[in-house]
Amino acid sequence: VCFLFRLTPHPVMAEFAYNSIPVSEELQETKGKSSFVAYAITINFILGAGVLGLPYSFMLAGDILSPLYLMLVSFIAYLTILFLVEAIARGDAWEKETSTMKSPLLSASSGLVNRSSSAEQSLPTRTFVPRLHISDLQIEVNKLCKMFVSPLFARVYELSIACYVYGSLWLYSTIFGSSVTSVVDSTCDIQTSFEGECKVTYRYCIAGYAAVSIALTLMDMKDQKYLQVVLTALAMVGIFTMVGSSAYDLMNVPLPGAASTPPYWGGRCDNITHLADEAQCKADGNSWTASPAYFLIPGFAQLCTAAMFSQNCHYGIPSLVQFLGRKQDASKVFFSAISTTMLLYTALSVTTSLYFGGGVEKLVNLNWRDYRHVGVRHFVVVFPAILVTTAFPLNAISLANNLKGALPDKCLPDKGMRLMSRLIAVLPPLAAALFVPDASTVLTYTGMFAFVLTFWAPCILFLQSKKKCVERW
Repeated sequence: VCFLFRLTPHPVMAEFAYNSIPVSEELQETKGKSSFVAYAITINFILGAGVLGLPYSFMLAGDILSPLYLMLVSFIAYLTILFLVEAIARGDAWEKETSTMKSPLLSASSGLVNRSSSAEQSLPTRTFVPRLHISDLQIEVNKLCKMFVSPLFARVYELSIACYVYGSLWLYSTIFGSSVTSVVDSTCDIQTSFEGECKVTYRYCIAGYAAVSIALTLMDMKDQKYLQVVLTALAMVGIFTMVGSSAYDLMNVPLPGAASTPPYWGGRCDNITHLADEAQCKADGNSWTASPAYFLIPGFAQLCTAAMFSQNCHYGIPSLVQFLGRKQDASKVFFSAISTTMLLYTALSVTTSLYFGGGVEKLVNLNWRDYRHVGVRHFVVVFPAILVTTAFPLNAISLANNLKGALPDKCLPDKGMRLMSRLIAVLPPLAAALFVPDASTVLTYTGMFAFVLTFWAPCILFLQSKKKCVERW
């Protein structure tokens, strides 16, 4: 942590500073990029479907314990993002010096700076130490694993990202199909009855989603940046609609079956996990309690995995930093994105948990199926389709970039490798969604790999990259 905040930097690492980029290079990298675009796309990458499932976890774990734990996870996620950013900078320098050393001449134009201080002279003898910054050279995390740790560690990382992202893409596909099917035919509930006309409608929806998702996945991220900004705005509108309507109803609108008048600060009597006094609640003839549950340890396990899933964008960091016009803004942009999603999650989860209590659905937008305003009802029910359309190509492209690095070198031309890796990333989850519309069980297991991607791998890369750079320079 001291090193992260530059309190006691190592002499070799003292050269790592985003503002050390030469002015001409910085201006060149700024062209066509901006911190706002990077911020918007990072939010899209993070949101996914996690925002819809987190309120259910808040309801299970309590309305005080849940925000505190989400704040802790968000802070750790932000730190590990910065660990990855610094590992990428070291990997950039490592790659550039490796290519430079192949030349018999080392020139100042190669981006190397002379070591002159006495502290630097105490390190292993070298004439030059590279300037550590992030250029347009995109280095994926699995390549960093091979570079600084070992090929075995890289394979473990590749397995983790494949399992995690395949499960996520499968979930996105089923959410889109279920949401749109329920709008087309309000009598259809794909999660409980996958047959007849509902099954046919669902598969048509998946086919349409597949066409859009494949087209977006075959595009580069930079080519869809403006589309992603628009989708970010729509996602914000959807979340604010749910927060605003549930907060207003919490204070003003009586609930069907509620024995008391608003405001409501409790949960349904038939939810044992949420209520400690279920028997007394029913004996009093109430369907709702008078006070919320703050700390519920039995529901904490559900919250742990949901919180990690909801703040995971680490495997996409190599792509996301390329959207930054000023690389020195990386910490500010990622801090802003993580803080924004944390506040959105907390606002939505707390208001819905307080209002719906134990009636919070596993996908919270389903609580609006019978909302009194038709326009709000239809928008919120179909809102997941916007979220998953936004997140699917970003996750698929990141997976494809790592798969491309895992495939044998030069087995196909570069364009062929790019096409093959992206199709391998996108087709299996779409095919699975056609036949199995409930990916929640699979995600229970694949979601465990979020721990590897978010907490474990970035820390090991940070430490090993620092160690290797100190040994080399």
